[in-house]
Amino acid sequence: MGIVFQVKSKRLTELSKRGCVTSIKEDYQKAVTEAFNQGLKCIECLNHASEYYSLRKADMTFAENLKLLNVCITLDSFPGMSSLNYLNQPKDSKVPVIAMSVYELDIIFYLFQSDSIMDYFKFRSKCAQYGIYGLNEIYYIGAYISDYLGEGIKLQGNKICREYALYVDYLVKKAKHGSYCNKDIDCDIHSLVNQYQINSPITCK
Repeated sequence: MGIVFQVKSKRLTELSKRGCVTSIKEDYQKAVTEAFNQGLKCIECLNHASEYYSLRKADMTFAENLKLLNVCITLDSFPGMSSLNYLNQPKDSKVPVIAMSVYELDIIFYLFQSDSIMDYFKFRSKCAQYGIYGLNEIYYIGAYISDYLGEGIKLQGNKICREYALYVDYLVKKAKHGSYCNKDIDCDIHSLVNQYQINSPITCK
């Protein structure tokens, strides 16, 4: 598997920051939808890498044998991005919309080792394809950790429960105020969870 990252420098307009729905949709169109379509073109080229001189010269022909995901990164956190991702999933495409802010991407790279990062994006792809909804990326991260530990995922209908997001917040705060205040976490998920155990279950009503 491989990942095509599309990073847009499009910033939120002032109206979007104030919660204007129309403005948020317009910003999403420019920052995510256009990036996603560009990513699809990149994937199409990589799927036929041997047909392009520049890709052959860069020894990229191996990409023809990879399943490629299309991940869009924004420099600002968009209000309701997960909701817009969910509503804008293309029904006739094998490549789902996965979009997040650079801050959320940073948390993924902070928490997970390289093999888990790839596994996480496989998980995200399945969530998008099967219509599993998280209020933001932190919900998906928490659900992935639970699934990785063999505990499954608790859903309310098709929605990821808030407990998972709260648990990720707990882990990140503990790690940043502990052994990993100046560096990324360098242990696997099992070791991380054992290192920062919670005193009582996190539950939400």
